[in-house]
Amino acid sequence: MHNPEINSFIEKYPYDSLSRIVSRYLREKIIKIELKPGEKLNISQLATSINVSRTTIREAFTFLLEMSLIVQHSSSKFSVAELNTYQMFDMYTAREIIETKAGILLCESITDEQLRHLEYLAMEFDTRLKRKEYVLASDADKEFHRLIVEYCNNAFIKTMYNSIYSTIERYTSYTSVALTISEGNPFANQVINQHLMIVRALETRMPNNVATLIQRHLAVGSKLLSFPGLSLKL
Repeated sequence: MHNPEINSFIEKYPYDSLSRIVSRYLREKIIKIELKPGEKLNISQLATSINVSRTTIREAFTFLLEMSLIVQHSSSKFSVAELNTYQMFDMYTAREIIETKAGILLCESITDEQLRHLEYLAMEFDTRLKRKEYVLASDADKEFHRLIVEYCNNAFIKTMYNSIYSTIERYTSYTSVALTISEGNPFANQVINQHLMIVRALETRMPNNVATLIQRHLAVGSKLLSFPGLSLKL
């Protein structure tokens, strides 16, 4: 009998193989920082805790290696991939290129319903951070940015974004944690307020304003994460 969390993934993805289900489960643990950067992963312990075979865990690790979420040190030794400054800045640069163009295109087609959804997520992000609910804040943050790309209706832009989405998710989760422990960090309030500013710019359908705000928002996000004194280190 699998644990309840695995069973919930099986219900959600009924056509996936068990190894794929387990990889989804472990991926979520890594993204939400429940499995921390650098943490060692013991195949036997995981197999016992999840109640699957060690072969299933190894197959699941193959998927996680492809997503660069774990690192293999030898034939049987694995750990959660570290967060690092170089990867963070490269990821933010890629996001700036993709999301800025998506925002410009979105000005041409955004609907009132889409604007309301983005506004809701912006306010949800703020509310959850104030309550120190970093997982829910992270979910709102990720969905806000993902929808800007999704709504732009350009298949190639969406493909590029999806190709780095696992890395985006990790650092977005880390951003939300940083914001809940960010007393004295001068960039925290800027990050929180800029979501709503982006929504207001989209309402005006002025692409230059949208592009500037998205660029500024992502630049501030990278500065927030690299600010000295955070409890979680890159």
